Formats: sequence, structure tokens, C-alpha cells
Amino acid sequence: MNNKMVMLPVMMALLSLVLIVFGSSILITPKRFQFEKLDSGWTVSRDGVLLPSGRLSDINLGYTRRGETISLSTTIHCAKIVAPTLMFKTGYAVADVYCDGVNIYSYGHEYYDKGKYVPKRYHLVALEEGRDSYDIVIDLKMAEDGAVKGIYAGYFGSRNDLIKNFIQHKRLAIFIGGFLGMYACLLFSLGAYLFLYHGKRFSIIYSAATAFLFGFYTYAYNDIFWLISDHDYFFSVAEYVALYFVPVSISLLFYLTIPDIAVYWQRIILAINIIMPFVLISLHVLNIAHIQKYVLVVQTIEVVEIVVLFLSTFRGVIKRQKNKRESPTYTGINSDDYLLFGGFLILIFALLEIFKFYYLQGTGKVQGFLKDINFLSLGALYFTFCLFMYYFFHGIENSNAEYVKEQLEGLAYTDSLTGLVNRAKCMQYTSTVKDDYAIVSIDLDRLKYVNDNYGHTTGDEMIKSFADILKKAFVKADMIGRTGGDEFIVVFQSPDKDSCDKAVNELEKMMKEFNEGERMYKLSASYGYAYSGEADNASFDDIFYIADSRMYEMKETHHA
Repeated sequence: MNNKMVMLPVMMALLSLVLIVFGSSILITPKRFQFEKLDSGWTVSRDGVLLPSGRLSDINLGYTRRGETISLSTTIHCAKIVAPTLMFKTGYAVADVYCDGVNIYSYGHEYYDKGKYVPKRYHLVALEEGRDSYDIVIDLKMAEDGAVKGIYAGYFGSRNDLIKNFIQHKRLAIFIGGFLGMYACLLFSLGAYLFLYHGKRFSIIYSAATAFLFGFYTYAYNDIFWLISDHDYFFSVAEYVALYFVPVSISLLFYLTIPDIAVYWQRIILAINIIMPFVLISLHVLNIAHIQKYVLVVQTIEVVEIVVLFLSTFRGVIKRQKNKRESPTYTGINSDDYLLFGGFLILIFALLEIFKFYYLQGTGKVQGFLKDINFLSLGALYFTFCLFMYYFFHGIENSNAEYVKEQLEGLAYTDSLTGLVNRAKCMQYTSTVKDDYAIVSIDLDRLKYVNDNYGHTTGDEMIKSFADILKKAFVKADMIGRTGGDEFIVVFQSPDKDSCDKAVNELEKMMKEFNEGERMYKLSASYGYAYSGEADNASFDDIFYIADSRMYEMKETHHA
């Protein structure tokens, strides 16, 4: 593991510490609000049978059946406050609230009577102002078999203060969900730009959808949508829909990001994950089985899939990295490491979420520090962070590889003496030339004489001086190359009718100016040019033959 990968766990640990402090009671405002937690002092009965007294959050109801009624009663003594409100949470249960024997609030009967799923909800029940005490009874009728294991503690106080307290305790979830939402918007903008203008990186758009899915699930799981909407049924069901689409999003993201690794397992897992949520949603819509019943099944399948996908992907990435290191374009960056580390983190946090689910089911606890932590949301946050690092270093990796590749190609296709393209590049280039073009065949005169009389060092100097003049004279040419010792070729794409005339005239002028200096050699060149339109259905070689023949005609004149 390189130093960059060592730093990633350190950064994750620091981020975890910041999140723990941010979500802990350290930053909670000292109690100055008008509210109190109603966790003790209740009389609890189950279908008329009294249960042992104690704190509501400690009561384990075990297995409950549809139609069972849990009755809670207490007397609230208080000083007079503005907008007195009773706040409590229910899940999968019908709620009726009585104050002094009068039914003042009901929820969920319309769902229960039709046999439909009763959504979870925080209830804010307004009480009469100006009272010193309230005799409260809350009847909870179970709407699902085995769905309710415990009872949430209630709160009493000013309505505004209760909401402020709720926001304070949910601030970590609000931060994580908001961060994932903004991150999704940024990724979508970047992905849309790259896809529209460069025709690639659709995986970034899908990464944006994955981040948005995680953010939506975080808000739905933590009841944040309850603050802004009365659509309890939609958001409660959408929480499970989002959860069931998490395996789809992760497997599809891996498939789009690294499609050449573990292809067999990726396709099998992707097919399972696509089919599974639609089957579960259909069962819910048809009212055959409600959507919350499959949480443990889906989470278990998800962990098995992540393990299989992670192991197979890990082997594939190790093999690919070995090939990268042996490649001449290797730059020392392995962006895949960050994607693997993100996959490892989402696996660990998914396991923690399943452990929490088992623990809470066994103890019947519905509140507390462990219940408030959604490990899947934290895993999603870390995963998206690793995903960002992957895209960041993947971009650098590709840019560096392209740069190295260009440098290597430059060495392979560049004439080291003149800086012009060499014979191999000329052949490669001319094989792609189409439409209108012009060819100039050039031969440097008296190179052999200079080599024989002044040495090859002076001959090389002569070639280099001539090449420098060619670059200036044929500045508008599309290719200038050296095909042999004293042989050069120039190609114009879509030339004007006088492009070649102007260029060779400039060449003659520059050679004349060069020859006015005191040197051991003088520059002179023979050239001939031809346009593609001079012959019908002629190949590049045919046009080059015409230009080369004209060059030799001039060369014979120079040697006469």
C-alpha cells in the first residue's frame, strides 16, 4: 500500500472523530427550552394486562400480533406554557390519544381498516393551554405481526421547542443527507458536462444518482421529511424502497466504473439486485406482504453480494495493477485502491447495520445512541468520499498516462536531429489523408558533398539548418517530415490553389538569406509538388509520384 492509501484511513479516522463530536451531546444547547422527556411514570398494559412499570424505552414487547393494543397512561404536571404539545413516535401502529377521557387525536385508522401498511410518524398533539396537569392515555393498536418490539418515549412542552430539540438531535443526519445531496448535484453537473461535450463518463452521472439515493435514505430513515411534509405514507414506504435499491446502486456503480473486472459476478449480482426490489415493491402494492418485512433479508443478501463482489473485484484489480506497473505508461497512481477501500467500508458498515438490527430486535429498544446511528448512512458518506478520491486520482492517472504515452510516441515518431516527424510517422499519417491535399517532395542538394569534404557533423548541421527553414517556410502545412537522409515531404490538407507556390517561394527566399552568411556550406533544395485534383481517382502514392518526379526534374537541372 502506497503512502497515499495510508493517508486515506487516517483521513477517515479524523472525519469519524469530527462526526462523533458533531453528533454528540457536546454541541447540544443547554436545556433552556420548555419541554421534558416522558420516558418514566407511565402505566402500560397489553390487551388489558398490566406490564411491569419502568421506563418506556426499556420495555421489550417481544412478538406482537396485528390487532393487539398497547395502552399507555400518565398524568403530566406542568407549569403553564405556550402551545403545550405532546410529541411521540409510532411505527406500524394505529394511535389514539385521550386527554381527560376525551379522544383528541387519532392516526392510522384509514390504513388499518383497509389492511394497508400503517406508516411511521412523529405525532404533535396540541393540548389545551392554561392547564396545570393533563391525564393522558395513548392507545396503540398493532398493524403488523412482529413489527413492533418496543415503545418510543414521548415528549411534552412548547411546540416550537420540541421541534428545535428534534432538529438538534438530528443534526448529524441532516448534515450527512444534505452533504450527499449537494455532492450528487455537483457530480451530476460534472457528469452531464463530460457526457455531452466529451461523450464519456456516464458513470459519474450514475454516481450522482447513487449519492442522491443515499442522501434520500438518510433523511427518510431519520424522519427529516416529517418536518417538511405530511405525506407520511409516501416517505415511509420510500425509505424502504431506497434501502432496497442500495444493492442495485452499488453493484451497477461497480459495473459502470470497472466493467472489465469480475464481469461474470457483476452481471449475476446486478441481475439479482434489479429484480429483487421490483418484486418486493409489487408484493407491497398488491397488499400481499408489506415492504418493511424484508429488511433483514435484503441486508443479508446485500452483505453476501458485497463480499463476493469485493473479493472477485479485489483479485481483478490486483491483476490489473500488476499489468499497469509493467506498462511503460505507469505513473505510480492506483486509483482503483480508493474504490476498493470504499467498497470495504460499505461492507463493514452494512455488517454493523445488520448487527444493530439484530440487537434492537432482540432487546426491543427503539431509542438510544445505537438506534440513532444509521451505519448505512455513515458507510454511504465514507463510500462517496472514497468515490470522489477515486475519480480525482483516476483523472490524474489518465492524464499522466496520456502525457507519458504522448512523450513515448513523440520519441518513436520524431526525427531526433531535426525535430520533424520521421519516416514511420509520415507513412502512418499519409495512410489517413483523404479529400483534397497537396504534396511537396523536397531533396536537400549537395549533402553528400558536405559529408565527404567537411564531415558528418557539418552535414548534420546542414540538415538541421534546412529543417529549421522548412518549418518557417511551410508554417501552414499540416505535416512536415524527414523520410531519409536528405529527403523531406510536406503535406497540405484542403490547400488553396497557390499554397505550394507561396511556400516554396518563401523557402527560396529564406535559403537565399541564409546563404548570405559566412558558412562552409550553402543551402539549396530541389522540390516538386502536386495536388490531389490533378488525377482522377488517384491514390496518395500516385500523387506523391507526380510530385517526386517533378522534384527529380529540378534536381537534374541543379546538377547539370
